[in-house]
Amino acid sequence: KAKWRRAGRREVAGVLDAVGQVVKKGETPMAPTEVAQFLTALAKCSHRDPSLLEPLAACVVSKTPSCKPRDLTTIVWACATLKEAPRDLFSAVADESISKVRHFVPLGLANTVWAYAKVQHVIPELFDVMAAKASKDASRFTEHDVSSTLWAYAKVSRKAPELFRALAAAAAKQFGEGRASQQSLANTVWACAHTRHRAPELFTAMAVQARQRIGEFTPTSLTNIVWACGMVSHQAPDLFDAVAGEARKQFAKFNQQDISYTMSAYARLRHVAPELFDVLAVRARNEIGTCPTQSLPVTVVACATLRHTAPELFDAVAVEAATQKHMQQANLRFVANLAWAFATARHDAPALFQALAVTAKKKPAFFNEVCSQDLSNTAWAYAAARHRDPELFDMIAARAKVKVKGDDASVPALCNMAWAYAKVKHSAPELFDALAKQYLMATGKWGAKDMRIMAYAFGVSGHPAPELLSAMATRAAHLVVHDRLKASEVVVMMWGLAKTGHKAPAFFDAAAPILIKDVRSLTDEALLQVVEAHAIAEHDAQELFQAYAEEVRRRQALME
Repeated sequence: KAKWRRAGRREVAGVLDAVGQVVKKGETPMAPTEVAQFLTALAKCSHRDPSLLEPLAACVVSKTPSCKPRDLTTIVWACATLKEAPRDLFSAVADESISKVRHFVPLGLANTVWAYAKVQHVIPELFDVMAAKASKDASRFTEHDVSSTLWAYAKVSRKAPELFRALAAAAAKQFGEGRASQQSLANTVWACAHTRHRAPELFTAMAVQARQRIGEFTPTSLTNIVWACGMVSHQAPDLFDAVAGEARKQFAKFNQQDISYTMSAYARLRHVAPELFDVLAVRARNEIGTCPTQSLPVTVVACATLRHTAPELFDAVAVEAATQKHMQQANLRFVANLAWAFATARHDAPALFQALAVTAKKKPAFFNEVCSQDLSNTAWAYAAARHRDPELFDMIAARAKVKVKGDDASVPALCNMAWAYAKVKHSAPELFDALAKQYLMATGKWGAKDMRIMAYAFGVSGHPAPELLSAMATRAAHLVVHDRLKASEVVVMMWGLAKTGHKAPAFFDAAAPILIKDVRSLTDEALLQVVEAHAIAEHDAQELFQAYAEEVRRRQALME
């Protein structure tokens, strides 16, 4: 140890090489403890020599019954640190560790599972017995032990709910007392978020500590804490403001992954930070060539979600995304997210939309691997961007009519899908049948906005759906009576019902008073739609017509 502190790197390497030569000759048998010590020396000096691993592993495999728990931990920890994982060695150490788990201390438990996770050598029984032991000893774990252990289970996606509950509770107490490094804070909440383990007290304690020590955090740690909050929907506005301020100072050090994850976290929690997004957008644009394909849409999706204007970033993404490199690796989610972002931001990019459509149509398998939300987003984006592509819409409809039935599609997804096909006037009767059936099954989730969209879509398409339209008319009448529909929403629903040939006298009668009261808030087009709807439905409303006639005369007088 004294040599490591005093000597130069070259001298230390010479010492290790000399010892290594002795080991390779095999003339001097080594005890497991000596193997552990030598491997530790190699690991701490980052001195890799793969040819040494075979004789060292052989020494351990033949003597694992005589190994102490500390030696077992040290051996696999050192190998993992050196990025070496002899399978026979790790298997033998795992078997022995399982049998001796009751003798492991918290640091040994943490370092053991960390080592196996680091080299992706997953032995389920080992992780399970270690989790059970760690859960019992949670109160004895240090903040470093907690973060290493949880990181390991998250890294290999090994479920251990009892372990996470116990260690999250211990960590929350440690964080509250200020006993945690910035890396431990970040790694612990990252692990919980990665496994979707909600621990509000832990996240609250982390947020307080991180905010107070924000200057200690690296870009990756800053990214991990906000990403974790976003993944478990933990609102921490003061922390996000502090991270935004610190990230602006360190933005030159952010890599593409840091940029993408940070912006997506702010978007997920709807936390507006315009100055942060300005600098990250510049950084993302400058590093656009290094961005992996599936991460390319993330920054523009975040900007679109928060309505943040970044035209130069959008231009750069449009050019980069359309290259052959990315189109070859694209899937439908890539297409859906990019198209949604550009359509939502109203950023014109016809060449990009054309390239995305061509790519999607060349790979029909795309449509078998996605959820109804992706299909809905794609259709909505192309309709909103006024980019007509009948072949693409046919392919989406063919898959969507099946997916919406078995995918538990959300109400917004159903509505946006219907709106898209109505907007581009693309006939898809089988799809509309499926949408009507699924929307009718979600009656309890209906809101004024989605009812308005559905009424418009079915009205434009003229698709008959008597059962659905009858239910919508009944629901709309109820909402009107309880003053939960705006006049503008009433107009669209009334027009949509009438255009499908569905008469709804109860709704029309209930709606008349609100239309008369708010007549001045309606546009000229809305006034015409109301008259047209009553004419088509052959519904008499003398008082309403009289009020509208007076309003028309008033507007004409103002124009004169």
